[in-house]
Amino acid sequence: MLSSGRNELDLRERLLEGNTLQVVNTIAKAFVERFKEMFGTVKDVRKELLPENQAIEWGTLDRNICLFCKQFNPNSELVANHPDGTENASDIKLRHGDEAIKFFDRVRSVLHSLPRRLDYELPEHEAEYSTPEYIAGKFTLCSHCWRYVATKPAQKKTPLCHIHDIPSTHPEYRRRERLQTRMLEIKKELREIVSDFARENIKRIHLRYFLASMCISPDGFFPYIVHHLSSLMMPLNTPDNLVRALDHPIYFNKLSDKMKKAWEFHFEDYGVCFELNYDRLLRAEAWLQAEAENKHGGKREKGKGEGEK
Repeated sequence: MLSSGRNELDLRERLLEGNTLQVVNTIAKAFVERFKEMFGTVKDVRKELLPENQAIEWGTLDRNICLFCKQFNPNSELVANHPDGTENASDIKLRHGDEAIKFFDRVRSVLHSLPRRLDYELPEHEAEYSTPEYIAGKFTLCSHCWRYVATKPAQKKTPLCHIHDIPSTHPEYRRRERLQTRMLEIKKELREIVSDFARENIKRIHLRYFLASMCISPDGFFPYIVHHLSSLMMPLNTPDNLVRALDHPIYFNKLSDKMKKAWEFHFEDYGVCFELNYDRLLRAEAWLQAEAENKHGGKREKGKGEGEK
């Protein structure tokens, strides 16, 4: 009830018990009901969200929604009144783009709260996913940190990033397994604090801008992230650069061209819709604080970065 989805409870009732194919039909109709055909017909919207016209994984639907929302990002060069004071279709579309993004923000919150039906077939016989876009949609978080990991169809191996891909018998592997308990405690506490702030300030600042600013603000909610990212000496001036820094290191010289393109799609998607990083940022801050506590032999005072003593 703290999420933006609380304002779409009627829509949620209509989405219950549906698979992704049925859910997309309902979302497309609801979108056109509110915005008329400003962004296309029901059929157009449906095709954007479900290009292959068949039920898909929920994570893929979430990503398709974000891709669809890219067209709504304001472009000041295109928004302008004509000499007679009128607006063309592109002007109107962009002027209402922010409202469209807010609608889909609420929809995504609702989708995350739905019971998940598995009415799709996984490509179990494929050696790897077919396109860079599809590969990017299958990235998952490392079990021992906050970095993303590329996966393969029907892969059952524990997802581990370049840094933590070590045997389960290794002392460091066991140490991080033990640290997970403390990490989850910190993450829960941090979520409550950030949620309280967001609830009070949600009308003043969009979640994506708030989260991006917290990654470079030493006095914000993520001091350990700020210290970690600044120590990398990487550009942090744009959301997609923040995403690149969060996923560092990635050894591109060892990747295929297809995998390199997949990472570029990943950086762009999570940069444009930076709010998608919300849970990951909580996880990153919690892991970094847990690591710092362990390094220094116990719990540390809240709010101090890694470099402080």
